[in-house]
Amino acid sequence: MVKHEFPKTILFIHFLWAFAVLPASAQNGNASVFFSPQNKKIRRFVKKHELATIQFKDSANFTEKLHQIVEKLHAESFFDAQIDSISCDSSKRNVYVACGLPYTFSVKKHNLDKKLTKKLNYRRKIENKELSFQKIKELQANIIDYYSNNGFPFSSVSLNNLNYETRCIFCNLDCRKKEKIVFNSLVLKGNSQISPQFIQNFVGIKPKMLFSNQKISLIEKKITNLDFLELIKPAELEFSGNKADVYLYLKKRKVNRLDGIIGFESSEKNGQKAEFSGEVKFLLKNTLKRGESFQIHWKKMKSASQRFASDVNIPFLFSLPIGLDLKIDITKKDSSWLKTRTHAGVLLYYSSLNHVKAFVEKESSSLVGKKEFSSLVGYQSTIYGQEFYFSNVVFPQNPRKGIFLKAGIGAGTKKKEEEKNKTLIEASLVFESYFNIFGDFVLQLKNRSAMLYSNSKFFENEFLQFGGLKNMRGFDEESLLANRYTVFTTEFRYLPEESSFLFVFSDFCLYEFDGISSYIKDTPFSAGFGLSFSTNAGIFNLTYAIGKQQNNPISVKNAKIHFGFITRF
Repeated sequence: MVKHEFPKTILFIHFLWAFAVLPASAQNGNASVFFSPQNKKIRRFVKKHELATIQFKDSANFTEKLHQIVEKLHAESFFDAQIDSISCDSSKRNVYVACGLPYTFSVKKHNLDKKLTKKLNYRRKIENKELSFQKIKELQANIIDYYSNNGFPFSSVSLNNLNYETRCIFCNLDCRKKEKIVFNSLVLKGNSQISPQFIQNFVGIKPKMLFSNQKISLIEKKITNLDFLELIKPAELEFSGNKADVYLYLKKRKVNRLDGIIGFESSEKNGQKAEFSGEVKFLLKNTLKRGESFQIHWKKMKSASQRFASDVNIPFLFSLPIGLDLKIDITKKDSSWLKTRTHAGVLLYYSSLNHVKAFVEKESSSLVGKKEFSSLVGYQSTIYGQEFYFSNVVFPQNPRKGIFLKAGIGAGTKKKEEEKNKTLIEASLVFESYFNIFGDFVLQLKNRSAMLYSNSKFFENEFLQFGGLKNMRGFDEESLLANRYTVFTTEFRYLPEESSFLFVFSDFCLYEFDGISSYIKDTPFSAGFGLSFSTNAGIFNLTYAIGKQQNNPISVKNAKIHFGFITRF
């Protein structure tokens, strides 16, 4: 058995050509090139390759440039093309190229599979059609790609029985598929501590599946999108008979984390100069070696308000493309109300960890104590919905490029105290895009939106809560209430190393508060700067932000400073 890098064999037609002997006295300079005959196709060719003038260093380079001109003409089906003549004097050089007329190809017979001919739309686009040389090459490449992705990695395709007639070359397509290959096993090397079943489902390679070059070539990209694994070197293949073993060299990344954030929020209310807020997030990933995640999140906002959330995600249950997502979220608003939300979802994976989710979500809110609040109400709701998730972000811990999208919508009923059931609709969107502008500079564009709809007015404890470090910096944590909002973020980052970056940002928001006793529509915005840098102990975060809303003037006294520390293990 011999190990190979995955092969890709493409056989193209080669034609012999010749051109005039060039003067050895040619020196550094430039030459004008004239093509004949002059027609639209030739003019387009000259413009495309910028061949009206060529520059050269010496006679050898001059000869090479002329050779390249003729090769490019041959690639465009001008097989009679040659250097007609060269004129030289003390001031300039002129090159005259005889292009001839383009040839076409017509495929008369083939031995391709029916599935392939249908995919190529053979009858409409190829059969008895005159094709350019470029189209023939593309056809050969498409045939090889198809077979190499459907169990025949060593296939080849050639043209035979060539006949020439009136500048058209008639030929037959001859495809040699050779031996059929299937995947045998996925061999994991390194300290990844991940189950082979997870990797098989994640990269889409399982025993007895037909060999696919495309699946092999996508392994590196897919692994890079995982935050808890790293590919040490490219995948290797070992062929034995009609079977192929795939060797993956994987290394574990430190992704389990303990985050802590301390916030000091200036306030002019009640004579207070600063108020403390905090947040702790504990994340375990791949502890059971199945790519699962477990997260606990605690947050303390202003006015004795607190929030606790937990999330469990288990992918590829029973080695099938399905997963489970369970969540609980408990929020206590000072001494006013308590809200509990539970979420259960079934995930259907369509590519790696990208998925569609069907979920049911229950929420209840009760008033604390026996106080009467005209703006608050106890209620219970049940929603059924779907969520779409897609991500191709490269290195999610500190992205340089890629797109992240999560969009969900649900509908159900809500029952308030002493009221009949009311219709309830919820929708949410998170969209992030990262662009590596140049060097280590990255532009992040983000939108986070959410919406509530019901055929009855909303009480204060029913509204969406947002604001703070995650979705509207420069404002108190979850201090903004709305039944619909959208936040646009523009962030410019400089990444000096893998886990560190400096940034400046702006957040702009549109929101609407349509409550039982008041209506607010506003466009708050904020701006600031910060940094995140890696140390041996962990990652330190610092953010400074100033926000403005409801036509109030910007005040440095109301600035928000957030400190954060992430420990990975």
